Amino acid sequence: MFCKKCGTQLGDDAKFCKKCGTPTSITKKSNDNKQESTIDGDADFGEKESLESSYNSQKKSRKEKKVEKKIKKKAKKSQWSKGKIIRRFFVRLILLLIMVLLITVLLNYLGVIQIPIINSLMTNIGVEKELTEIEEVDVDSLKIEHPDADAYYKKNTEIISEISAKKSNEVQTEKELMSSVESRGFTKYPISSEYSIDGEYYTATNITNDSSDKHPIYQTYYQSSSNDLWTIFIINGAVIANPVTYNMQSKLGVQLLISESETITSYDSATNKFYKTIPNESEVIIKVVNRIDTETLDKLTIGVIDGL
Repeated sequence: MFCKKCGTQLGDDAKFCKKCGTPTSITKKSNDNKQESTIDGDADFGEKESLESSYNSQKKSRKEKKVEKKIKKKAKKSQWSKGKIIRRFFVRLILLLIMVLLITVLLNYLGVIQIPIINSLMTNIGVEKELTEIEEVDVDSLKIEHPDADAYYKKNTEIISEISAKKSNEVQTEKELMSSVESRGFTKYPISSEYSIDGEYYTATNITNDSSDKHPIYQTYYQSSSNDLWTIFIINGAVIANPVTYNMQSKLGVQLLISESETITSYDSATNKFYKTIPNESEVIIKVVNRIDTETLDKLTIGVIDGL
């Protein structure tokens, strides 16, 4: 083997020229092999590092997912717990309000406290029920045999006068009667009649303001500002008020009526006559007022009636 630079003959295993020091092909090959080995090693190391990095990344990703899952689970549990607490709060609040309302109504009923709104509501319900019952009564089922009117009035009253319904000039037509009653303020409930001027009975019928028909007796209702129920009768032109609520609670043992005079006008359908009488107090108690209208009845509470 010869040196490529100076041409000096060298041994086959010489790595450098002994004359000029130039490396031989053996050294170059050795260096190339070493470089290739180094490159291969670096490649193996890089691949290994890449695999380790990928593994660590996947491991880290799994851990993060577990942590994230735990956080979401805790958040969901916390949210459900808050919702449960809120629901419990509202349920307890509603139960408390219901309990307070029931206690208030009970104390109001027992008279320990007075709540005007509750009193008004309960009274209105009672009044409407009374009126409904009155309207739904089957009058035909209540028919009874009439007693002898002449004998009754002679025994229990002082008879002032008596007159045939057909001959009386005081009987008003439906139109006249409606105008008169409305002028007294009785406009909420209809006015009805049950007898013709001939004394013929029929089911209670509401009158109209354009009819000239006459009836011996008319009636309507009134609920006062204190929620007391009244029945208003117009008999041969005379107005009489029956304090229904008062009489239902009264301990007098007899009916009490409000009149515009000391006399009471009654109607007997059997004889078709009017009787103007002064009843015995054992039969009917009469309380006199100047005028029967809504203003007067609003003032006639139970206590006021007792003081008349």
